[in-house]
Amino acid sequence: MASTPSCGPVVLVTGCSDGGIGSALCEAFHDAGCTVYATARRPESMARLQGAGIRKLQLDVASPASIAAAVGAVLAEAGRIDILVNNAGMGLVAPLVEVDLKKAREVFEANYWGTLQMVQAVAPHMAARRSGTICNVGSVVGYISSLWGAIYSSSKAAVHSLTDALRLELRPFNVKVVLLAPGAVQSNIGANNLQRFDAAFNLYAPFADVIRERTVISQGKNSMPTDLFARRVVKQLLRPAPPRHFMLGGFVWLTRMAMWWPLWLRDRMLANAFKLNRLLPPPEATQPGQQGKKARIGIVPRPTIHASALLAPSHAVAFKRQLPSGLETAPTAKSRPSTFTSAGACRLAMTTTPSCGPVVLVTGCSDGGIGSALCEAFHGAGCVVYATARRPESMARLQGAGIRKLPLDVASPASIAAAVGAVLAEAGRIDILVNNAGMGLVAPLVEMNLNKAREVFEANYWGTLQMVQAVAPHMAARRSGTICNVGSTAGFLSMPWGAVYSSSKAAVHSLTDALRLELQPFSIKVMLLAPGVVASRLEDKVREVGSYPGCRPSAYLPIPRQRFADDELQLYAPFAAGLRAVFERPSRGKYAMPADLFARRVVKQLLRPTPPRQLLLGAFVQLLLLVLWWPLWLRDRVLAKAFKLDRPLPIPCGTACGQRVV
Repeated sequence: MASTPSCGPVVLVTGCSDGGIGSALCEAFHDAGCTVYATARRPESMARLQGAGIRKLQLDVASPASIAAAVGAVLAEAGRIDILVNNAGMGLVAPLVEVDLKKAREVFEANYWGTLQMVQAVAPHMAARRSGTICNVGSVVGYISSLWGAIYSSSKAAVHSLTDALRLELRPFNVKVVLLAPGAVQSNIGANNLQRFDAAFNLYAPFADVIRERTVISQGKNSMPTDLFARRVVKQLLRPAPPRHFMLGGFVWLTRMAMWWPLWLRDRMLANAFKLNRLLPPPEATQPGQQGKKARIGIVPRPTIHASALLAPSHAVAFKRQLPSGLETAPTAKSRPSTFTSAGACRLAMTTTPSCGPVVLVTGCSDGGIGSALCEAFHGAGCVVYATARRPESMARLQGAGIRKLPLDVASPASIAAAVGAVLAEAGRIDILVNNAGMGLVAPLVEMNLNKAREVFEANYWGTLQMVQAVAPHMAARRSGTICNVGSTAGFLSMPWGAVYSSSKAAVHSLTDALRLELQPFSIKVMLLAPGVVASRLEDKVREVGSYPGCRPSAYLPIPRQRFADDELQLYAPFAAGLRAVFERPSRGKYAMPADLFARRVVKQLLRPTPPRQLLLGAFVQLLLLVLWWPLWLRDRVLAKAFKLDRPLPIPCGTACGQRVV
C-alpha cells in the first residue's frame, strides 16, 4: 500500500481472537475505511475476520522476535502505522496469598510488558513522522482494584501509569496517547478466566464459590455489546484530538462514583459484595488458651484528625476503620478519616504477653535509606526488630543498635523462605511486616533497557507479593498482624522519565487495596505507605544499571552527571540536559523530610490498634493532593513544562510532507 494522503489510516490491533474486544475493533476500524492489521498468537483464532478484507498476522506480544516480525511486515506493506491499539491481555482470578506466581507473571507479560514492547517497536516510526496515535487498553479495575482479581487489576494499574507518562514523553513528537478503560463488555474474557481458574485453595477454601463467581462477573446482563463498544471507541480514536482517558462499558458510572468515595465506604461496599464482611474463627491449632482471643492492646493518648485529610480524593488520603474493642463480627462502627499529627503517642503490643514488644520484619534496610530509619524507630518504640538486606554488610549503621540483621533478597523465593523461617524459629511470630525493599530506574520508555526495567518490577512488585505470600499465612493462623507495603507518591502521579518506577508502584498500590480486603476476614490489617520526598544519604550510592542510570530505592534520588548515559539516547538526545537537570535535584534539599522524623511518624501509625489504610507522608505531599484534583489537560500542561516537554520537535529531514495523517 502506498503512503499517500488518499489512503485511510493504517491500524494495527493486538489480541484479535474471535469473540473479544480486539476482533470487534478491527471490524469497526474496517467499516470506518481504515486499513486494518489484526494480530493474535494463533492466526486460526481469528476465523471471524476471514472474509472481512482485514489483514491477519501472527503476533505474540510476549515475544520480541514475534513483535519485530509483525511490525516489520506492516511497515513493509503499508509504509506506516497510524494507530496502534494495544489490546492483547489476559486475566486471572485467585486470592493474592495463594495465587500461582507463574500464572501471575504470565498476566503481566501480556498486559504490561506486551504493551511496553509494542510501544518500543512502533513509537520510533511514529515519532520520525511526527504523527500517530497509540491506544493502550487498561480497565476500570485499574482505577479501583478488584477482589480476587488483584493480579489483573495491578497489571492494568501499571498500564494506566505507563500510559500517563508515555503521553507526555511522546508529546514533542506529536504522537497522541490514549488510555481506554473498558467496563463490563461482552467478550470471551469470562470464559478464559474460568478456563485458567484453579479452586485448590487452602486458606481461602471457605470462599471458593465466591471466587469462582468472580471469573464471569463482567459478563452479566449489564455488559455492553461488543460491536457497540467498538464503534464508539473507533469514533473517538479517529478524532483529530482523541481524549486522553475514556471509560466505556457497563458499570462505568459506578466506577466513577466509587473513585470519589472515602476508602472506608469503598471497602465496606466491596467487602459486602464479595462476602468478606465477616471474620473467620481462629483455627483449631491455635495455642492453648489463645483460641478466640485477640492480641492484647495497650493504648496511650490518641492522635487527632488531620484537617487536610478531608480535602483530598479518596484514593490519595489516609483512612482507617474504627472497630469496637474485642468485636468478633463484621465491623459496624462508623469509620472516619485519619492521619498522623505531631501530638499524642500510641503503642500496640501485638502479642499475648505484655512483657514482649511486637516482632517487626523490615525489608530493604541498607544504611541511609527509609528501611534503616524505620528499624531504628521501631527499636526505639520497644519492638523486636529484624532488619534485612541483600548484603548484610550494607547495614553497618545498625551494628550496635541491638537489632537483628538477616540477609534477604526479595527477588529470591529461597532467600525469603530462609529469612522468614529464621524469624519464626527465633521469635515465634511476625506481628508487623514492612515491605520496603525497592529499586528505581530513570530512562524514557521508548529507549528503556527492558532487562533493567524488569529488575525494578522484581524488587518493587514481585518482591512485595512474595513476602506477603510467605508471611500472611502465619499471621492468618494467629488472626493477628499488620502488613505495610511501601508505595510512592509516584504511584498516584506518573512522571516522565521514571515511568517504570511509577508503574511498579501503581501496581503495588492496586495490590495493597485488594490485599487489605482479602485479609480482612483474618483480622490482618494492611496499610499502604506512600512516601513523598524524604531526605537520605542514598544519593551517594547511586549505581549504574546497564547503560541507564538507576537508583535504590527511590526515583527521587539525583543522578551524578558522570553517570548519566546521554550518549545512549537517540530519539531523546535533545532532552538529555533537561532530564539530567530534573533528576539531579538532591532528595536531601531544604524541603525534604528528614528520614528519622519520617520513620517516627510512620512507626507511630503502624503501632496503633487500627492503622490508617493509606498514609502519604513526606515533602510535596500536599502538592500531590492538589494536582490529583486537576483535570488531565491542566496536569499534562504543568508537567510538560516542568520536564521541558512542552515544545514540539521539527520534522526530521527526509520525511515526506504527505506522510502525516490526522
